[in-house]
Amino acid sequence: NIFIDTMPGMVQQLRAAAEAGDWKKLTGLAQRIKPSLQAMNITALDNDMLQFDDVKPKSLDKAPFIECVEHVGEVLNEVVEHMRASQN
Repeated sequence: NIFIDTMPGMVQQLRAAAEAGDWKKLTGLAQRIKPSLQAMNITALDNDMLQFDDVKPKSLDKAPFIECVEHVGEVLNEVVEHMRASQN
């Protein structure tokens, strides 16, 4: 399953971009993740993903974005684990 295979790596990249303050990469990754979330009807992350739409590079506090990424990671890890369990 492509979602299972790619999403953990995408979350790691998202986390690294947030921690580095690489806002361009962060927003680009978020844009790549959103269609998968929509296709799988994962609405629990809608508010978090909206945060990445309005990133303004100057004088940003990383903490709120890192918090959003952590939440995204937690939810997606749960989804991936559930999907893996369902395959067995």
